[in-house]
Amino acid sequence: MKRLLLKGRPGAGFPLTIAVLLASMLLLCVISEGFRLSIIAQGVRDAAQAAVIQVVNDNYDDVYHSTREGYASGHVPVGRYGSVAWEESVDEGAVYDRLRPTLGLRRYAGGYAKYSGGELEYSISNLAVTVRNTPLRSGGAQQLSADITLQLTVPVRFCGELLPPLTLQLKTTAVYMPLF
Repeated sequence: MKRLLLKGRPGAGFPLTIAVLLASMLLLCVISEGFRLSIIAQGVRDAAQAAVIQVVNDNYDDVYHSTREGYASGHVPVGRYGSVAWEESVDEGAVYDRLRPTLGLRRYAGGYAKYSGGELEYSISNLAVTVRNTPLRSGGAQQLSADITLQLTVPVRFCGELLPPLTLQLKTTAVYMPLF
């Protein structure tokens, strides 16, 4: 077989050249699809990170009272004069409303989706926001923080065919830290 390829006849290396070219084109397609998936995941994670930071900043307005005492928590005083009690006051924010204009999302079954040229680019669903409040008494190591967990589903395409979608569970966290 080797002898036939190296004989030096005109056009003898043509089939091998075509095979190498096709293999490199397939490899390039796989690499570019991997880059596309990672760029989408990174963009959604960055938008979710910005949204969770906004949730923590929205809870900042209720942190003032306890910051004066030397630690921060989302509590507000309830009651008058001699009988002051503290009530937890945290807001989970409207994260989908923050993500929609940033990512260009539209309503989709069970969540929101991004379309590009009429085709589904990715979808976001199962959004969960958890705000952890600092205890009212000082001495705790827990800080005012917020977590966003969401499910990202990206359809995978290869050579014009639709493969099973890539499903990722993304989680981002933001922590409020008083600067004084």
